[in-house]
Amino acid sequence: MGNKFTVAVGDWSDDGHGKHTDFIVEVPDAFTSEILGENFAKNVAKLGFAPDAFAKDYEDSVLGERYLTALRALGFTAELDNEGDSDFIVEDGAVVLTEEDLLKIVMFYFGHGLDNFEWKNVNEQAPALIGYWSKVTKVSSVGYGLFY
Repeated sequence: MGNKFTVAVGDWSDDGHGKHTDFIVEVPDAFTSEILGENFAKNVAKLGFAPDAFAKDYEDSVLGERYLTALRALGFTAELDNEGDSDFIVEDGAVVLTEEDLLKIVMFYFGHGLDNFEWKNVNEQAPALIGYWSKVTKVSSVGYGLFY
């Protein structure tokens, strides 16, 4: 592992409620921000939506069934914290997301289709992939609706 990046989940710019969590992720040296940004865009095109399509409104922490189904169809296999827990399943199979769940989804966008891609969540400062006016993606914010 070598390159470290920030993924901001929530309202990092303080335009609204101001609540957010910064995750610092580490990926192998071979995966630069340019490579990750290009791959992110490819996966957005494949899915037809970016991770800012859900959990974007205040108190909106739900991942709709259509999004989860599309992610699973493309190969997203990570277990979501509330998935399968009847207390967190809302109508039609939608799931209530946690910040960590959204991080797993975001990192799927960056890594899906890249050979030998792996990542881990570390607790350090790093350049931003999502949030803080990142130059890597056009997605300025994900997860606004998770915080209330």
